[in-house]
Amino acid sequence: MALAAAHFVIIPVKTEEAQEDATIETMSTIEDVRSPQGWNPNLEIWGVLPNQFDNTLHHRDILGMLQDDYKDLVYKEPSKRTTLYNEALSGRKDIALIDKALGEYWDRVAESVIKRGESGV
Repeated sequence: MALAAAHFVIIPVKTEEAQEDATIETMSTIEDVRSPQGWNPNLEIWGVLPNQFDNTLHHRDILGMLQDDYKDLVYKEPSKRTTLYNEALSGRKDIALIDKALGEYWDRVAESVIKRGESGV
């Protein structure tokens, strides 16, 4: 299990109602791993990364629930739903080559992770 060997975890979460149970289950698994009797009591949650976000009422509601439940753990800018990821994957290309804005988004996510690691948080 990767969580047993990891120091930190970032949890990707679709901004869809059906994902609520999966997110609860994921958090429960992480808590089991982090328990004193678990495989990795020092595992830290670095963040919750909302993804496949559409700017609809439903998705905004789910994003709001994530922010209410997980507070500062939720990355401030959700990853937007797009088919360009499929295009990048099938063409084996960097997403930044297909869409500059998406590349910049993932650069910001990476910078956030690096800063958090450097701060020792």
